[in-house]
Amino acid sequence: MAQNSDFEGISKLWFGMLFLMLAPILEIVGFVVFSFYSPYYSSSFGGISGLSSLSVIIGGLSLLTFILFIPSGAIALPVSETPAEATFLGLIAAAVALGIFGLLKIYSGFSSLKSTDKDVGTKNFGIYTYLFSFIMIIIGGPLLINTSTEVGGVMVLIVGNIFGIIATVFLGIIFYKLGETYNETIIKMGSILFVIPNSNVIGNIIIFMGLNQMKKKLAPPVTYQSFYPPAYQQPYQQPQPSYQPLPQQALPQQTPQSPQIYQIEQGVIGSNGYAKVTLNSSVPANIVSARIDGTNITAINVKPPILQTGKNDVIINFGNVSSLTPGEQYKVILTVNARGNMIDVTTYVNYPS
Repeated sequence: MAQNSDFEGISKLWFGMLFLMLAPILEIVGFVVFSFYSPYYSSSFGGISGLSSLSVIIGGLSLLTFILFIPSGAIALPVSETPAEATFLGLIAAAVALGIFGLLKIYSGFSSLKSTDKDVGTKNFGIYTYLFSFIMIIIGGPLLINTSTEVGGVMVLIVGNIFGIIATVFLGIIFYKLGETYNETIIKMGSILFVIPNSNVIGNIIIFMGLNQMKKKLAPPVTYQSFYPPAYQQPYQQPQPSYQPLPQQALPQQTPQSPQIYQIEQGVIGSNGYAKVTLNSSVPANIVSARIDGTNITAINVKPPILQTGKNDVIINFGNVSSLTPGEQYKVILTVNARGNMIDVTTYVNYPS
């Protein structure tokens, strides 16, 4: 069940980042369409669509700020008078919708991970701040159309962009913690680029790639069944031999090599309840649970929960271990899901006196 929740949460994060990648693409296309085909650029500043030069400058600055700093946003929306302007408005509105939907998916994904004791924290503040910045931008854009509300619109846009930048930093932090929890270096690298201006889109793509790798590792095993009915054959009556047939030699059956997971270094557990064991795994695997044999003590959480191929340093939090005897060695049994096979891995830890 824990693995299914992990897979569900990572899948939602994957979809959310996909929508956040598509949003700035629509913004850029809309900006290009408006730049090349809007009649404003062939006219003087002042009267086109009721926009003053200040409105156009602040509107363009708002768009560029969102492209550089946050995945999706809206800008000052002029009154649509041409097909190009209508296309521009539609693309920007679609970008905002994709951005909001992506954020909601990300929020849902982190909520699913919280149920598996893998809450990375700060997600609520980061996502709520993002949504607030969207609302401010949506309110501030139309205010720029009217010269009487132009200054107020500028202030609202500035506040919205500031909150968007703050939210970007917090999202970068929670994705870095996610990569740390699941031991995914790609996600940690992408989260750093995610908060750097001009590298935001690249960071988004790298995080998306890291989530895609995690989806493949956590995906449940797929079983295939044939839907073709067996071909009809006439019943065959084997004649009774007049001699005793020789027994047929059994053919050797080839069995797939089972996953190999074992301890390679002496483990240790401290009085604070944290145990460290080093494992070697022949395949990627997911740690489902851990317990101390002969006691009622079970793990609160395990980091990283996913074993990579090769050497893995695993930290297990058992919480209160005051019932253990100092100076004794204890057997820790980890239940691991390796390619759909549930395996109990036995490890040993020393409890220093």
